[in-house]
Formats: sequence, structure tokens, C-alpha cells
Amino acid sequence: MIRAQYKNLYASASKAFILTWLRRIAKNVRLFWKNSLRRLNCAHAFRGKRGRMRRRFIVSDPEKCTGCSICELVCSAVKEGGFNPLISRIRTVRIEPLINTSIACRLCEDPKCVKSCPRKALKVDENTGVIIVDEDRCDGCCWCIEACEFGSILLHPSKGKVFTCDLCEMNPKCIEFCPKEALSLATPEEIGQKMRKRATKKSLAE
Repeated sequence: MIRAQYKNLYASASKAFILTWLRRIAKNVRLFWKNSLRRLNCAHAFRGKRGRMRRRFIVSDPEKCTGCSICELVCSAVKEGGFNPLISRIRTVRIEPLINTSIACRLCEDPKCVKSCPRKALKVDENTGVIIVDEDRCDGCCWCIEACEFGSILLHPSKGKVFTCDLCEMNPKCIEFCPKEALSLATPEEIGQKMRKRATKKSLAE
């Protein structure tokens, strides 16, 4: 009788352990695929039809952005190894109570920052449109900062060199870790289409 009770108890405990173990495995698998798909989407978001590269930059949706600045902290941690918004490549802009948004390099087709540099320290990557800074040539004169209409090129507080968003080698971490999913990669055409859809919905609602 006692052996039977222990046997049943052991069977119940084993069953509970196995179920818990299976749930943990299922949860880890879901997280793995979710992160993998997110990385895959970021990696392929730059390729258009027939594999041609399209210039996409980081866009913030003001309707989703709460101004939490997590994107700034993530960026500074990944690129500089510390949580400091002053060395972040993306910056949060708050115009209370109207709007919260974040701004990074817009990858202009004809960037004024590159043209304005007297030492030719800036150049454009032909495939991605990312602005590449030659720190050996940059002397921190800040002409490029004045030329940028979006305030997305910055002077490093300790290095004395300018820096800007490089899209984390086509896998922007700020997008990956935004808790509200307010950040995305988009071309100007995609932004225009999104705004048209938003305006149409708004007019129909009225």
C-alpha cells in the first residue's frame, strides 16, 4: 500500500516536472524564433526588388513613442559601452505636450554634412547611404553639425570627433529594444505612403 502511494506520488511529481520542463522549452523556442525573425527582417529590410540596395533610415512613430529614451541608452551601451545619452547616435526629442519622437541620421541623398567638411573627413557608403567618419581627418570643427538640418550628426564629448548613426551594420539595436515598437526602417517613399494612409483614415473617421 505504502509502495503504491509512493509510486503514485513519484509519477505525479515526474509528470509535473516534465510539463514544467516542456513549457520552458516552448517558451525559449518562441523567444528564439521571435528574435531570429526580427534580426532577419532588419537584415533584409535594406534590399529592394532583385536584391538592389535601398537607402532606409530609422524612423520614429510619434503616435507610439513615449519619450522613454531607451533607444538612447541602448545605442550608447552598444556603441560606447556605457549608458549615456550624450554619446548616443539617436536622440529623443520632446515637445511637450505635443509630441515625443526620436531622430537619427536620415541618410540624405545629397548630404550637406559631407559637402560642408573642409577636411574631407566625411563620405557616404554607396550601398547603404551611411555617413562614414574618418577620425584621423576630423578635427571637430563642427561645420557638418551646423549643416545638418536634422541635428543628427554630433560631437563626441571626450574624443572631440563627430559621429552619427551607422545603422549597427544593418541591425539597429534601438529598433530591436524599443518597448513600444515605435522605431522602424523606412524609405522616404514608404513614409509618404504611411502618411497618406493615416490622413485617409483620419478623414474617414471625421
